[in-house]
Amino acid sequence: MDKKLYKKLKQKKWSEEEILKTANIIKRNKQKSINLEFQYFLILLLCIIGNLLASILVIPILIKFNNNFAFVYVFITIIAFVFGVLINYALGELEIIDDKYSTLVLIFVSFIIIFNSVNVLDFSNTITQNILLSLGRESIMLEPFAIGLIYFIAYLIPYSSFRYSNRNRLAL
Repeated sequence: MDKKLYKKLKQKKWSEEEILKTANIIKRNKQKSINLEFQYFLILLLCIIGNLLASILVIPILIKFNNNFAFVYVFITIIAFVFGVLINYALGELEIIDDKYSTLVLIFVSFIIIFNSVNVLDFSNTITQNILLSLGRESIMLEPFAIGLIYFIAYLIPYSSFRYSNRNRLAL
């Protein structure tokens, strides 16, 4: 226990037993806090890895439907929205999301999402172009930055609604 806190409690005429109980409570709460932060970043890491794996699994679908832009945009939007809901639910359940962590998650995951989606789409375009050129047909390239932006916006919708609903709930 902190010596300042001990002196302060002694000055308030707390018994030794009360001071020890308080010290144990503070110690347990600090351990819980460290455990929750570890869980928070572990879930964040698992979500990022899951997003990377999902992106790799999406490549065949992007190759198959390369000429159907509407399907690709709707498909990417749904995946991003579902991913946004899952990560917000998983991290929100830990109940330690304050502004510092929320901003960190938003910035960090957003850069990973944009980087990942641009690279996956670029790879998909390269494969599609090679396949179609070998068959003697032209390929239409998907725009990686546009789809990355759509993915980013669809990912932010659940995050923003979660933050907005929490602020309104706290204001009431």
